[in-house]
Amino acid sequence: ICSDPDNLPFSQSAGPEHGFYIDLANLVAKKLDAQPEYTWWVSMYQGKALRYTLRARTCDAYFALPAGADYETPGLARTHGFLDVSYAVVASPSFTFTKLADLKGKRVGVQFDTTPQIILAEQGGYNTTTYRTAEEMFTALNKGEIDAAFMWGPIAGYENKLQHQDKWRVTPVSG
Repeated sequence: ICSDPDNLPFSQSAGPEHGFYIDLANLVAKKLDAQPEYTWWVSMYQGKALRYTLRARTCDAYFALPAGADYETPGLARTHGFLDVSYAVVASPSFTFTKLADLKGKRVGVQFDTTPQIILAEQGGYNTTTYRTAEEMFTALNKGEIDAAFMWGPIAGYENKLQHQDKWRVTPVSG
C-alpha cells in the first residue's frame, strides 16, 4: 500500500497518529486476509507519485492519491469517491461566516499558493496575510494577529480539535 508519509489527518508514517487512510487501508487488508506493507511517497506532486508508485509497481494500491492525477494507465482503476473535503474559515466562535463578503474588513490569513489566497487576491478588497503553513495561521489566530484563517478544511478541523481543544469555529466553505 502506498500512502503519503506526512499528510495528517489522512496518513502519517511515524508517530502515534497514523491517520484515516491508514486505518482504512488496514481494514481493507484485514478484509482480504492480508498483511499490509507500506511504501511511503509524498502525494502532493501527483504525476510523480503515480509514476514512482503504482506505475513502478512498488505498491498495489495508493490510498488517497489526489484527484486530478493522470489515472489513464492500463490496469489501473480508481474507486468511487468516498470523502468530500473543502476549504474552511477558522475564526472565533462569535464570528459567523455565511459568504465570502463576511471576510471583508477582517484580517484574514491565507496559505501561500492555495485557492483561498488566489480567490481573495482576484476579488480584491480583502486584508490578507500569507503564511506558509496552517500551523502558522493558528499561531497568528492565537496571538490576535488575524481575525480569521481561510485554510484547507481537513487540517483546520484536525488541528483545531487536537492542538487547540476546539477553541475556534471551523466553517466549511463550498462553491
